[in-house]
Amino acid sequence: MATVASVVLTGCFTEKPLATHELTVQGAYAAAISDDGKLAAVGSIVHGGSLWRTNPLDRLFNWNHRQGQQTNIEHIDFSPEGKFAATADDRTISLWNTETGEPIWLWNTPSDINDLALTNEGRLAILGLDNYSVTLFDIQNGGILRSFQHQGEVYDVSLDKSSQLAASGSEDNTAKVWSLTRNKMLLNFVHKNPVRLAQLSEDGSLLFTSAENEQGYVWDLNSSRKIATLKIKRGYFTAAKFQNNLLLTGNTAGNVEIWDISRGKNPQPKKRWTVQARNPWVYKTLPIMDLAFGRSQTILVTANGLLYEFK
Repeated sequence: MATVASVVLTGCFTEKPLATHELTVQGAYAAAISDDGKLAAVGSIVHGGSLWRTNPLDRLFNWNHRQGQQTNIEHIDFSPEGKFAATADDRTISLWNTETGEPIWLWNTPSDINDLALTNEGRLAILGLDNYSVTLFDIQNGGILRSFQHQGEVYDVSLDKSSQLAASGSEDNTAKVWSLTRNKMLLNFVHKNPVRLAQLSEDGSLLFTSAENEQGYVWDLNSSRKIATLKIKRGYFTAAKFQNNLLLTGNTAGNVEIWDISRGKNPQPKKRWTVQARNPWVYKTLPIMDLAFGRSQTILVTANGLLYEFK
């Protein structure tokens, strides 16, 4: 796979990316990276979905919801251990085995899907829907197990590693934390604008939220207090991953940053990179679709269909 030289780096560090790879020709509707950084899945604008191994880079399987047809896959997520992945278009969702590439089942949903997250072993999926609901769905056997309500479209959902907690961000300017075992809302964080990102830490102790044209906030869920504010000049954060005291973020302007959230209420990024669109006439800004802490590098996928590796 040829390396594509199309990156501009700014900020704290100036090292070049370890590698840049083309996963799609003309950009992506959706992308996801497994928690260990070993797998990436994309929904291409022109050739449907595909699953990739990241090192060494290799296209493993093509994924579409109907045989012989290309699906506009708009949402993707991996189960925490990486054995399963879910793909979704507007109102259908499919569960896949990442080792064999085979589909397990295809289901219809009651409303358009805005986001999804998988539990361990791909047993259940949490869906953020445009009918204002956060829905826990049995993706292996079918059926809605329970739903929670917002007052606007649900834009983003996430789970802790134990799948006991879910978080959601909504058009109604709130981020909420739900107990899936007690079937109730635990916390409600009010913002000034629609919340586009609500990312839980693996242990369920922290939540990172980002609303349109606001700073990013880290919340301690035990005390319900805001413990850190992450500055952003414009837009909002589009992806985030916690690792101990570190938070890896990507935003709508193509900036990727690593923050030490233990260093006070207004931390500065430890590292920052900016990825630049390979065709500025198509993408004036380049949203980060997903990212992960790899074993020795940071991995991310952007809306122009490129996968980047940074040291």
